[in-house]
Amino acid sequence: MSALRRIFPILLISLSGAIFFFSCATAPAGPEPAPGEEPGISLEEETYRGVSYYAATGDPSAAISAFERAKREAPDDPETRVLYSSLLLAVGQFDEAKAELDAVLAEDPQNINALYNLSLVQGAAGDREARESTLEDILSIDSGEPRANASLGELYLERKEYRKAKDSFQRSIESEPKNFVARLGYGNALRRTEAYKESLEQFNEAARIDPDYSFVYSDRARSKLRLSNPKGAEEDLSKAIEALPDHYWHYIDRGKVRLIDLASPSLALEDFNRAVEINPGLFYAYVYRGGILIDLGHYSEALNDLEFVISKRPDYFPVYPDLAMLYVLEKRYAEARNLYGKSIEQDRDNPGFKLMVGALHFLEGDADEGTKYFMGIVNSFPRDSGAYHVARTFVEPGYEGTALRKIKEEKQPLLKSQMFFYLGLYYMTHDMSALGETLLMETADANILSLRETRLAREFLKRRGVIQ
Repeated sequence: MSALRRIFPILLISLSGAIFFFSCATAPAGPEPAPGEEPGISLEEETYRGVSYYAATGDPSAAISAFERAKREAPDDPETRVLYSSLLLAVGQFDEAKAELDAVLAEDPQNINALYNLSLVQGAAGDREARESTLEDILSIDSGEPRANASLGELYLERKEYRKAKDSFQRSIESEPKNFVARLGYGNALRRTEAYKESLEQFNEAARIDPDYSFVYSDRARSKLRLSNPKGAEEDLSKAIEALPDHYWHYIDRGKVRLIDLASPSLALEDFNRAVEINPGLFYAYVYRGGILIDLGHYSEALNDLEFVISKRPDYFPVYPDLAMLYVLEKRYAEARNLYGKSIEQDRDNPGFKLMVGALHFLEGDADEGTKYFMGIVNSFPRDSGAYHVARTFVEPGYEGTALRKIKEEKQPLLKSQMFFYLGLYYMTHDMSALGETLLMETADANILSLRETRLAREFLKRRGVIQ
């Protein structure tokens, strides 16, 4: 085997990562972040971010040694020039690399190694069509060429053409069973087509080929999650962190598993704290940490975290309701009302957002504005709903008794508890504090922690000395 072919497994891992760094731009779910801000990275996209990182931190010593040896032995040989183009690629000098490759291909248009490096240059430039065409040219010369098949599989995977991706990765593995990129890509293609058990086999093999590559473990963790093995996922993410201890997203992933799947918020908090230490300018860790701090009752700390999120991403609507709740506790009613109003736009099925906007006017002491608001929204609720009866109470004197009777008849515990809270606010803001406290206690005692109204009821009652 030539020196050039010996170093290409190293270059394929690192340089294909560079291709994705420059060319993979799948739009994240939710609002698109501004330049320089953190995107909402999906689990599927994370693999390629990891490969890119691996490329940036890889050891090019093998490539350097091979090039220096070839230069001594055959300085004018085309293989030497291709090796030199590989080094130029590794350091991001793509124009210079292309010039070397063009010179080689002018003399030998079927030089597979030169064509492969050219495909990497094309990928780095974001020219997917040219890259695909070059890879197909390689396969017309050698249909089993493992690097070209693996790279073509990556293109298909990016386009969500999973059948074609799997075929390409399989051909690569048939020619070169220890092709790391093919094993990793095949595992991801299987995972994305819900063949989770089969994907584990590929990730296991990839881990045997390169046990130091952290993203093998994070990918395998995602398959284990789908196979209802969160503990195994946590163990794999711990391996990923051991292999790459300063990588922000590994801590985010493990923190989410610990928080959501393993119900271990204290351990999750450690991961999110570590993520903040690694990169305090990215907002994602603050989202989860803020939620945990709310659960712990550390509201001022949670407020700091969620305000940071909004400062970085004003359009990140998932945190609006929690931040609005914290503003209510701080008596920053205008800011709370603004966020509740924006929350209505994102979730029109939650009647609490509409009711809170109006109730905040009364908490501020502006009964006229509150009454005007409720008159405008009362008929937006179904007439048989608790929200309709609560809204009508705020605009029709004497209706509160009817509303209370209707809410007591509510069959859904969540809606019943939620409506008790807003009717309680009516009493609290209309000089009937004892009745208001009784209804807030109903909400607090129901202990539905998924309701923000539960937390608000408890805090209001604590501040009035009704409960500890």
